Amino acid sequence: MRIDNCFMRKIKKVFADSYLLGKLPEGCKYCVKGAKLVLFVTGKCPLNCWYCTISKARWQKDIVLANERRVKKIKDVLEEARLQKALGAGVTGGEPFVVYRRTKNYIEMLKQNFGEKFHIHLYTSGHKVSFAKLKGLWKAGLDEIRFHITAANAWETLKKALKLDWDVGIEIPSIPGQEKTLKDVIARAEELGVKFVNLNELEISERSEATMKKLGFKLKKDAPTAIQGSEETALKAMKFAQRETKRIAVHYCSAATKNVYQLQKRWVRRAKSIRKPWQLVDSTGFLVYGVIQHPHPEEFVETLAKEFKVPKKLLEIEGKEVKTSLEVADFVASNFPELDVFVVKQLPIVNGWEVERWPLKLVKE
Repeated sequence: MRIDNCFMRKIKKVFADSYLLGKLPEGCKYCVKGAKLVLFVTGKCPLNCWYCTISKARWQKDIVLANERRVKKIKDVLEEARLQKALGAGVTGGEPFVVYRRTKNYIEMLKQNFGEKFHIHLYTSGHKVSFAKLKGLWKAGLDEIRFHITAANAWETLKKALKLDWDVGIEIPSIPGQEKTLKDVIARAEELGVKFVNLNELEISERSEATMKKLGFKLKKDAPTAIQGSEETALKAMKFAQRETKRIAVHYCSAATKNVYQLQKRWVRRAKSIRKPWQLVDSTGFLVYGVIQHPHPEEFVETLAKEFKVPKKLLEIEGKEVKTSLEVADFVASNFPELDVFVVKQLPIVNGWEVERWPLKLVKE
């Protein structure tokens, strides 16, 4: 069914090299703001997709993470959501239905603590999932379910999900050479009444690297993980959807959107919550501050506070170092040339580590 040109919907470029036909899925709206908590409920999965990006450290491990934070108690999830100022959560794995009760409990707990407007979506292969379990998550408050179509039984589970009042979508990788598969998925999704199809840029990982090389896939230029040809394949499928469908939304999500754009916005939100008075938050979400090395940091802090009127809230001792603001660090570098003074960038995640440290004198020079 070809759509007349005068009624044809437009494919728009959005975010970081992503493309959109129709309306952006509700869950994605929160993701691109950095406002979705990433809730990894287990690494266990009954499938073994060759392109899966889950790391060796997580694959088939029954662990829970909220963003980068290892979860030991439910309160860890709540605290991480609050620090991020999250407006929703994306539940992922592994396969969340492998730990159904756990997944259901987390959804209920998040809704109870953050309210009905806290948007929750979930990723699943739909492998051997009963209607009773789907209904259980819907009753718990799940707003959106995304199916990774891998086999016929995924379609059967998806049809069951369509009987419930929530957003049902499909999310699959755009694999070069599988343009026909993507078109078939889009056409069938339109026919069934699925709300959206997300096409993810194919990415290489430590677990898929050998298979990718064997299949002849190559990295895209200037991209650390994205595979050459994935974007082109997705755009061909989207142009098919533009011509042949009337209502389904199709969103191509690039690796840059996921791994840079969304991530940095999430870091910015968290960094603003956890920053100390002597830290700045840069545009990429890093915490930036000064570090002064001194053999007697306690005495030096007293000197700065008493003789130079530096507020003590801008001075924090850790070992033989004094952490402080960039302004104080600059003052010390200018007035105490014998001391080593540095500018530091730190990740704003739990137990975040330094990613950069350079001498302030080099910056000034």
